[in-house]
Amino acid sequence: MARAAVVLTEAEAAELGDKLEQAKNKASTRPHPHTPALPGVLKSTGPAAAAVDKVRDAMSHRGD
Repeated sequence: MARAAVVLTEAEAAELGDKLEQAKNKASTRPHPHTPALPGVLKSTGPAAAAVDKVRDAMSHRGD
């Protein structure tokens, strides 16, 4: 039996999966090593970096 099944109900696991999928859609697709690792900076620049990454990925067919 998976360890997650021991502590999560099926509904909780589904909710967690939904939240992870939403986060994945907002996350950058590549590391940005020059971005300061400060929560405020990451929270404010993350969505913009993710949008640029996704456009770049679509144009270069990355991930197809």
